[in-house]
Amino acid sequence: MNAPCARIGECRVQANHKSRGEVELAIYVGIDVHKRFCQAAMMDEAGRIQRELRFDNTLEGTSCLVNLARSIDPHVKAVVEPSANYWIKVYDRLEDEGVEVTLSNPLRTKAIAEAKVKMDKLDAKMLAYLLRGDLVAESYVPTRKNRERRTLIRHRAGLLKMRVEVKNRIHAILDKHDLPYDYSDLFGKEGLEWLRNLNLPSIDQQILRSNLQILQTLNSEIQNTDIQIAKDAVNEEQAKLLMTMPGVDYYAAMILLSEIGDIKRFASPEKLASWVGLAPQVHQSGETSWTGHITRRGSKRARWILTQCAQSARQHDPRMREFYERIEERHGSSKAVVAVARKMLSIMHVMLTRNEPYQGENRQLTEQKHKRLERIANST
Repeated sequence: MNAPCARIGECRVQANHKSRGEVELAIYVGIDVHKRFCQAAMMDEAGRIQRELRFDNTLEGTSCLVNLARSIDPHVKAVVEPSANYWIKVYDRLEDEGVEVTLSNPLRTKAIAEAKVKMDKLDAKMLAYLLRGDLVAESYVPTRKNRERRTLIRHRAGLLKMRVEVKNRIHAILDKHDLPYDYSDLFGKEGLEWLRNLNLPSIDQQILRSNLQILQTLNSEIQNTDIQIAKDAVNEEQAKLLMTMPGVDYYAAMILLSEIGDIKRFASPEKLASWVGLAPQVHQSGETSWTGHITRRGSKRARWILTQCAQSARQHDPRMREFYERIEERHGSSKAVVAVARKMLSIMHVMLTRNEPYQGENRQLTEQKHKRLERIANST
């Protein structure tokens, strides 16, 4: 009887069924992901490579890979080496197929990082070998819900960046024609009306109108995105928990939750601060050690929003204000803001771990934030 076949990319791969004297525990699949294709290697319990193949980076291609692996052994374990965001589709399909899948951290998987000869097939084989020996340095993979939340928030950040670019182009047109204005907000209601009524040479008039139209579209899309984020926040108890801290609104809370993910993966506030990049660098020479600037390794968005929260908290939270002023007196304003951000992050770790509100909560301020959240979420 002919063995079953699985379509991999544009070719058909024949799956060999071994005669087994004993049942193998699993087949280990190492997958090196690229934009258009993936390289895979399948290794059995004895360390023998059963298959090396290339397949299309598509949902169908990954499903075919799983079918081929199961034709060798029903129990499939896989490790994926990420490349940009191309790994997500492969990882999700493997999960959907019931495969026990791990995402490799390439920087920490020393056997791969230190390989002198870098080849697709070698990488896939090495991944399978490390998986078989339980030696893969694993990367954290957020839940699908959290990845969708993160995607939406980052989409909003992209829209904001585009809006800044459009506003800068409009400012450039005004500078070109020496057109001053007295509006505190050029892009407020009165400022926009003034811009629409300007009489400029034909080309610049056309460019100005085009940019104003783009600006209107971006404002509308940002508003729609804000509504979606707010609707998500309304049903997120952890977001409401973080909002009890002065300086943290619903948007900041959702950024932090989307970037941090499961708080339980951080055993202590210090580990969380280190992951975000707010921990100071430690230098050692002999018996002497000293601390330097923060590492800045980790989530840029989490660091950015925490510094924004710190700026607000030092104005509305007496506890943070006193801490800020004490640090500012010795080290200056910028270091004081970073210190407040790190302190707030440490407190957030305790709040999320224990599911407790902020001890210094200003309930009136929290209520205002909740009303604003409800108003945005119910906007049309």
